[in-house]
Formats: sequence, C-alpha cells, structure tokens
Amino acid sequence: MISQKERLYYLDCLRILAFGLLFVFHTIRFFDHFPWLVKNDEQSILASFIVGFTHGWRMHLIFFISGVGTYFALKSRKKLFVKDRFKRLLVPFIAGIILIIPPQKFTEAIFNGWFNGSIWEYIKAYTSFIMKDHPGFSLQWTGRLGYHIWYLAFLFVMTLVSLPLLKALSKKNMLSRFLGKVAEKRFGILAFLLGIIVLDLIIRPLFPEYLN
Repeated sequence: MISQKERLYYLDCLRILAFGLLFVFHTIRFFDHFPWLVKNDEQSILASFIVGFTHGWRMHLIFFISGVGTYFALKSRKKLFVKDRFKRLLVPFIAGIILIIPPQKFTEAIFNGWFNGSIWEYIKAYTSFIMKDHPGFSLQWTGRLGYHIWYLAFLFVMTLVSLPLLKALSKKNMLSRFLGKVAEKRFGILAFLLGIIVLDLIIRPLFPEYLN
C-alpha cells in the first residue's frame, strides 16, 4: 500500500521525460519533413524520425501521468479538488489563449501569407478569424482557442466527466477491489487496454475529425 505522503520518484522521472519530450517534439517540428504551422527552409531526417517515432505515444504518456496525478490529487485534496483543478488547468489555459496564442497564430499567418498587416491589426481582427467556420458546440474549441495548450482544457473536462468514477475508485469497494485483482494478475493490465481499444472503436466513427 502506498502512503499518501510517499514520493513516487519513478513517476517524477516519467513526468520529466513526458513533458521534456513535449518541448523537444514541438521545437523540432520546424525542421522535420511533415507539414506544420511554420517550417524552416532546411529540414532534417533525424527530426522527422524523432517526430514520427514519438507521435504515436507521447500524448498517451502525458495523459497517463496526468491521470496518476489526478488520482493522488483527489486523495489528498478531496473537498478542494475541483477548485484545485480549475486553478491548475483552466486558469493557465485562459491565460494562454489571451497572452500566448494570438502572437503564435499571427506568426503562422504571416509565414503562410494569410495576413500581411501588423500584429495589432491582427489582434483587432482575431475574433473574426476564430469565429470563421467555427465547429459549433464541440471540444474542438479547445484546439481552436488553445492551439498547443488544448490539453489543459481537455484534461479539465475529462476530469470533471470522470470525477464520479475517480471518487469510486479512490475508495475501498467492490469495483476497486475487482480492478485491483485484475491489475495484479500477469498481463492483467492488458485488460484495461482492451477497454480503451473498444471505446476508441465506438467513439472514433462518431468524431472522425478528431486525431486522437
């Protein structure tokens, strides 16, 4: 049994790996051979290899780490959990879409020839650019508004939606004991992967425009 105060250093290492890779991934996107927002004239096969190799699993690792962090946060904060998630996820997301994303989109627009005015002119017209061909009531807004920080809003929504299940799993009950026994068996963890695969097969046809 893991104590609430016990530090899991291997999870810290995984967190450093996951988010360190996140910075590396987006930095070298300028230099790979795949289409992206802004590209360098000289491109690298090594950058393309790293992007291709990590693209299929890096976000899965980040969501895994975030899920573990959410589990421990729920056990340690309980009553303040939703407020804590709001401060840690939604506040940075809102700050990002105000301070970081507009200059980023301006740079992309200038590079691709979509806009040729000043950044102040772009910001004045920013709302109309955002609303053009908007997706309606959809989580696609997290990407449209947040670009590469979509993950923060996505994680916030996923946390709220799954909160009843998370609370149930954090207590000793029939469900948590059953899942614990499954996980303890050899290759038992693969049973959870099967559930994810089935869920993906059901949901993906309903939302084909989503990449992951």
